[in-house]
Amino acid sequence: MIGITVSALGDLEKCERCFWLYTRGVHKPQIFPSVLNAMDTLEKRDAIIRTQRGEAIRWLYGDTTIIGVDKRLETVYNGMKLKGTLDALAKRRDGYVVIDFKTSASPYDLGKANHYYQTQMSAYAYLCVRNGYTPVVGAELVFYCPSLLSDKTATFEIFRVPTIIDMDKVEKLLERANMIAQMDTPPPGSCEWCRYREGAARYERGKK
Repeated sequence: MIGITVSALGDLEKCERCFWLYTRGVHKPQIFPSVLNAMDTLEKRDAIIRTQRGEAIRWLYGDTTIIGVDKRLETVYNGMKLKGTLDALAKRRDGYVVIDFKTSASPYDLGKANHYYQTQMSAYAYLCVRNGYTPVVGAELVFYCPSLLSDKTATFEIFRVPTIIDMDKVEKLLERANMIAQMDTPPPGSCEWCRYREGAARYERGKK
C-alpha cells in the first residue's frame, strides 16, 4: 500500500511526473520561509490557548468551537493511504468545519482561494468524514494579514475565506494516483521543476 499526503495529492494535479517520482521517494525541494512556519505555530497556539481558557476567538462564528488543533487523520481508498494534518477542526450546530491558517500580505478572493486550495481543503474534509467527523458543512481559510508594525509588536488583521468542498474529486484523484503509482515509467512532466530538471540534464549532456 502506498501512503501519500494531502500535499502530494495536490501536487498530482500540477504534475503527474513529479507525483510518480514522489511515490519512488524522490521529492522536489520545498521552499517554505521560516517566518511562515513561525506564524503557523503561533496561530495554532493562539487557538489552543483561547479554547482552553474559554475565550472568544474573533474569527469564529458565535456557535462554533474548536475541537482539535494539528489533528492528524488518515484513511485508505483504492489501495492508497491518504494522510493529513488539519490546522484546526471546528464544530457548530449543523456539523464540522475544516480550518486552515494562512499568512499573507492580503486575503485571497474566492476565486483565487479555490484555485489554489480547493483540493487541499476537500481532502481534509474527506479525511474528516472517513474518520467519523460528519457531516462536514464547511471549509475555511483563515488569513492573518499584517497591517501595522510598531517598536515591539505587529498587528494582523484576520479574514475568513470559504472554499468549496468536492469529495468526489478527492476519490477521483486517489484513483488516478494509484494508476500513476503502478506505472513502470514516469508520465510526461508539465511543471517548472520538470522543465528545470530536463534543461539541466541537457546542459550536462552537452558538457560531456
